Amino acid sequence: MLSAMGLIIIAFVIIVSCNKEDSLVPNKADLGADAASGLLKSTTAETYIEFWCDGALPCPLDVELTVATDADVELFARDGFIPDDLVEVLVDGCWLATIDSRDPEGVSGSHPGETHTVSLLAGTHTITFILTESGASGPSGWYYETTEVPFTGGFLMDADGDGICWNEDANDNSNMDPTINIGDCDSGVANMLFPDGTTMMDMIEECMANAKNHGQFVSCVTQLLNGWASEGLISVTDKGVIVSCVGGSN
Repeated sequence: MLSAMGLIIIAFVIIVSCNKEDSLVPNKADLGADAASGLLKSTTAETYIEFWCDGALPCPLDVELTVATDADVELFARDGFIPDDLVEVLVDGCWLATIDSRDPEGVSGSHPGETHTVSLLAGTHTITFILTESGASGPSGWYYETTEVPFTGGFLMDADGDGICWNEDANDNSNMDPTINIGDCDSGVANMLFPDGTTMMDMIEECMANAKNHGQFVSCVTQLLNGWASEGLISVTDKGVIVSCVGGSN
């Protein structure tokens, strides 16, 4: 196993003497490679990863991150060698960032990297790095580092827990009540989640927010109910129960 000083000296020699990325890859035996995943664990605070793509792009690589308590995580990533890659970063399947290291004038190790923050609940999460473009003739090497900071909840990948990522969710703060309820009146009708990330309750609450009076609210919801009934999303009986709740609301 190389000493920390030995790694520093070798890294310096590689950076100043090489100009081909496939000749810059650190020795797997020295860094303790997991050949199955292509993940190389560095002895520094950063972790080295390699994309073994054989020219097939996009090329994904998953790593696991476990946080003991809810935390915001600052994720730093950089191209370790010739800056000629485009990498997408996902957390638990949701897009976090696109990091573009491509610089025709860049020399090996010149990419400064980027930091992006994500709010994570306690547990094990998957960070996916996807190499989508690369000028390397061999494996592409990157470094990443994670730092936990106090939890804010401001960078959740799926804030409302509806299973739809924040960047694809029309409403990332949906009303996820199990049934449609108006005030104290619970209709018992299922609060359906639509593919765009909105729920029936979201749409009813939008009617309430935009109505200038009770009559406008009733009219708006009635139009929704007519549409849902015609699409077979609710029954005539369901519609009647919801109308009763709406009519009796203040």
